Amino acid sequence: MFRRFGPEWFIAARLLASGRRSYVSLVAVVSTLGLALGVASLVIIFSVTSGFEDVFRDKILGVYPHLVVIGRGGDLPNWKEVVDLLSEKPHLQSATPATYDEMMASFRGRRGGCIVKGMDIRDERVAAVLEQFRTEGAFDGMSIEPQVSLAGSTLEVGPLPGGSRYVVAAASGREPVVVQSLAEEEEFPRFRVVSALEERVEVTLGGVLVDEKVGLSPGQDSGWRESPETEMDITVGNEKVKATIGPGNQTLVLGRQGGKAALWSCPSPQPEQSGGVARLCVVNVGKEPLELVLPSGRRQVAAGEVAPVEAAGGPLPGVLLGSELAARIGARTGDEIRLVSPLFSIPGLSTGRRKGRTIADTFVVRGILTLGFYEYDSKLAVVDFEAARRFLHQGDLARWVEVRVDDLFASEALSIDIGRYLSGFSLLDVKENFPVLVERYARAVAGQEAPADVGGVLANVSGVLNDVKFANLSGEMAFGLKDEHRVITWEEMNRPLFSSMKRQRIVLTLFFLIIIVVAAFNIVSSQMMIVREKTSDIAILKAMGATSGQVGRVFLLQGLGMGLAGTVAGLGLAVGLCVLLDQVGFPLDPMVYFVSKLPVKLRLTDALLACAMSLVAIYIAVAIAARRAADRDPVEGLRELE
Repeated sequence: MFRRFGPEWFIAARLLASGRRSYVSLVAVVSTLGLALGVASLVIIFSVTSGFEDVFRDKILGVYPHLVVIGRGGDLPNWKEVVDLLSEKPHLQSATPATYDEMMASFRGRRGGCIVKGMDIRDERVAAVLEQFRTEGAFDGMSIEPQVSLAGSTLEVGPLPGGSRYVVAAASGREPVVVQSLAEEEEFPRFRVVSALEERVEVTLGGVLVDEKVGLSPGQDSGWRESPETEMDITVGNEKVKATIGPGNQTLVLGRQGGKAALWSCPSPQPEQSGGVARLCVVNVGKEPLELVLPSGRRQVAAGEVAPVEAAGGPLPGVLLGSELAARIGARTGDEIRLVSPLFSIPGLSTGRRKGRTIADTFVVRGILTLGFYEYDSKLAVVDFEAARRFLHQGDLARWVEVRVDDLFASEALSIDIGRYLSGFSLLDVKENFPVLVERYARAVAGQEAPADVGGVLANVSGVLNDVKFANLSGEMAFGLKDEHRVITWEEMNRPLFSSMKRQRIVLTLFFLIIIVVAAFNIVSSQMMIVREKTSDIAILKAMGATSGQVGRVFLLQGLGMGLAGTVAGLGLAVGLCVLLDQVGFPLDPMVYFVSKLPVKLRLTDALLACAMSLVAIYIAVAIAARRAADRDPVEGLRELE
């Protein structure tokens, strides 16, 4: 079969098969085996480092998002708007609010530091993500929602979460409006307006410097607003209503009384723990009295009356603990643990009425999570998002909005798109941002090359428009990109970890590549011995008309054959060892390596890269010996025949 490729292939094949009992052939075999071990080591190193990278990425992104949207000032007060804007965008699977705080978990005198993550567990997509890591318990009882129903003139309220505060605006024959009233601690009182009307209205909130217009649909609220004034004007359509802002935070219920717009105020009491009483502010915005039915009894609420109600707290909120954290504090499913936050206990940084006090509350362990990543299993505690906000007394805020995308490795490009979705830049912002726009334009133009044709001109125009961002992806006109939000990708959040892994991969690759280089030059030494042994044969070939190039190719092919045999043998050995390591599972100390067994991920690209590096090293090495063989003087070989 080698005759079809020319005489060089045939002679190289005969050269590989001959002299099996000679010392030179023994050296060649040993060199080939050394090459096989080097290739196998390099492939295994690639597989192990790829396994660590995949495991870390999968574990990190198991309960953590692909992207987060956070406010420039830290927290995200307009998280509802962000969630609404991103929920229907292409390539985005989900957008949910979350909190993230470092705390202390304790149970029967045993304590452990933890990271409490508030997640919207009521969202099916979030629950599905957590379900794959749940090893004990269930999600029942994680979020306790108030059961409020209205039948005729009877308003029935079921058990409320302990320590919770709700505002209920109801009227006969209409769906009741239920909003959570979260106590906050600010320097100035805060208020929000909740619409209990049957139609959408435009509401103007009087401000200190400028009035703010808000469109409110039935059941929608304006969000919390600061008000250093005790009185302010609120315009509802063409009607103006005087609102009195008392001490503390309060919810203003917007309705109608006697055919005119009216406001009822429900104050937010001081924060309480989950074991405390639940407080309910019932506002009858209708014309007929309502019968309020509570687990503790009944009472009448007259038309236009504001009825503050206290009720015994219901079940405690639930928490999901990482398996190592639960083992450290000795907690099991069904146990009641304490979560303690030092948020208000730092001297000199405490503010408000709770100066110097530590936030602490009781939670019931509803389940155990096992992510297989020690860093998370030993620290993670997951609670419901609403329970976390009640616990932290932070009001209507989220730490960030977590976004999951359909293509993990397109996160960087999608982060730019999300920034554009969230940038409500209008013509009114041009004057303020004009200097910045001019600077962006100058920078974008300076970066363009001189066009050679019409296509180049169009490409330059497109590039300048993209850099200056004169329009967003939704097609809305915009003259820039506001920086109200910051979008962080999973790679940015974990850059130190993955950067160190890449550096380790490079260092280990160079280290084990030395083995291949040494084996390659061992093959060179065996090649040089073969050339010396075959001097007479080289002379006969040249005497018969073979050129120096043909002789060089013979020894080049013979050396490459040895290198290919060693590479294939090393690849087969690496595949076998990788399969064995994956099936058996080499144990590791999770406190050191964060995983309990050695991860092995054999990729075709890694195997091909290792083989290519090996063959390149072999080619460079054997080319030296082939050149030496081609330069042999045939006269010297013929003299040896005498």
